[in-house]
Amino acid sequence: EKTTAVLGNWYKAEYVTEITKDSATFTPLYVNILAQEFFKWGDTVILMSGTIIDHETYAETLGIKPSEYTYIEVESAFDPEKSPIYCDAKFKLNYKNMDEALPKLIANAVKICEHFKAEKGIIHTHTFKITDSLLKHVRGQSRFLIREAGITNEALLSEHYLRDDSTVLISPSLGFGTDLKDDFGRFSIIMIRPQQKRQKEIKLQREAMKAGDSVVTSGGIYGKVKDIKETTVIIEIAENVRIKVDKNSVFATAEDLLTQTK
Repeated sequence: EKTTAVLGNWYKAEYVTEITKDSATFTPLYVNILAQEFFKWGDTVILMSGTIIDHETYAETLGIKPSEYTYIEVESAFDPEKSPIYCDAKFKLNYKNMDEALPKLIANAVKICEHFKAEKGIIHTHTFKITDSLLKHVRGQSRFLIREAGITNEALLSEHYLRDDSTVLISPSLGFGTDLKDDFGRFSIIMIRPQQKRQKEIKLQREAMKAGDSVVTSGGIYGKVKDIKETTVIIEIAENVRIKVDKNSVFATAEDLLTQTK
C-alpha cells in the first residue's frame, strides 16, 4: 500500500531522484499529499518537534488547514546556560547582499572552527548557495564532511562518529536535523538567509492568483492559469494543452521559485 501511495502521487509530489551505482534515493519535494495518506489512519495525530520555528508554515507544508490543528508550545526544561547561543548581527545576510556579505560570514565560520580545532561540530548552511560557497573555502580539508553525490547521510554520520579527529559536518538544510550528542557536536554554527518575509509575499500572491495570470511551476514549466480549485491549479502550457498541479507548486515568477527552493 505504501508503494501504491508513492506511485499514485508521483507527479504531485515531484520527486527529486539521486541515483548511484549501488542505490537510488527518491525524495519528495512536496510532502502534503503523502502526509495525508498517513494522517487518514488516525482519528488524532500528534506531531512533536523541538525545531518548529513557524507552525503555520509547517502545517501548510503538510497540507493541514488552520482549522484542523491546535498548536501547543511547552517551555524547555533545558538550561540555556549550558549551551549559550551567540548571534552575529554584523553582517546581515539577505537576497540582495548575498554575494558581498556571504564571504565575510564564511570567514567568521572558519575562524570559529579553528577556535574549536580539537572539537567535533556541525555547520548548518540552510541553503545550497551558502553550502557551495563554504565548500569553496574548505574543500581539500579532510576535517570537513559534506554530503555530495554518491554519499548517503548514514555513511557521512558513520565517518563522523568513527573518526578520532575533530571532524565538522556541513549540513545544507536545517530541515534534515541531525542529533549530535556530547563529544560528537560540541559546537554548532547556523548560517541563515532569512526568507520568512519573502515566503509570506509568495503566499499572498498565490491567494490573489486568478485566471489569465502567467505563472511558473516548481518543475520549471511556464503557462497561464485557466482555473483554480481549493488545492490545485489548471495551467495552459500550450494551445489546448493543460496540466493540473498542486497550488503550492505554482509561482508568479522564476525568482519566487528560487526563493522557495534554494
